[in-house]
Amino acid sequence: MNFDDILNNTNALKEPTVICFGNKKLPLHFLAEGHALEFALVNGKRKVIRFIDSGQFVFRFNLGHGIEASEHSTFLKLEWDKLVQMLKKFPGEIPQLHKKLKEKHIQDLKEYRADLKKTPAERYFHLLEKQPWVKVLATPEEIASYLNLSLAQYHNLTGVE
Repeated sequence: MNFDDILNNTNALKEPTVICFGNKKLPLHFLAEGHALEFALVNGKRKVIRFIDSGQFVFRFNLGHGIEASEHSTFLKLEWDKLVQMLKKFPGEIPQLHKKLKEKHIQDLKEYRADLKKTPAERYFHLLEKQPWVKVLATPEEIASYLNLSLAQYHNLTGVE
């Protein structure tokens, strides 16, 4: 099965937008271009959970979380009915696709949990190394939130006044 066959059955969004939030089920999305972040509302404030690179399937870690695309991002929505119709044409591929998606989700969760054990400074330098775009596209408030720091603590860490 060619992945492009699945993506031909999608809708692309080209504006900054929250693609989902709350307890409703999230359709499967693929971030083809741009970047996104996963967030939760904690005590009325937005808490950034993670930053998402292009070329990734987008899964929320929690039903109460939201996903927000940055400007000029393209999310490809994989509609379940069209995906099921296509996969029926290739019944031998369904277990393989399910396994790959599940492995990716489990790997993301493991990385998220390992990241939580790091100090804010370790998380910051890891972020700069693995996702340098975050420093350019995310606001200082979003990065501070991700690091579990106040804005003043974030500025102290980065040496910004």
